[in-house]
Amino acid sequence: MLNHFVSMVFTIGIIYFVCAPVYVLMVRRVAKRMVTLIYLPLVGLMYFIMGDWFLLPYFFVIGVLCELLLWKKG
Repeated sequence: MLNHFVSMVFTIGIIYFVCAPVYVLMVRRVAKRMVTLIYLPLVGLMYFIMGDWFLLPYFFVIGVLCELLLWKKG
């Protein structure tokens, strides 16, 4: 990224502006398990593309934990 300010402020808005419609469509249209597990690594991939490579494994682990909680609670 250009600098730390751009990396921490602007990438968040750009990433969620791109990824949020995908998540809403997946939840509304697919409405099956593993939507969160698919979505969160996609968000991590977007952060990876924007230069924050260390968040990719974090989002994958959080996706697995969220699916385990959703599987347990229904």
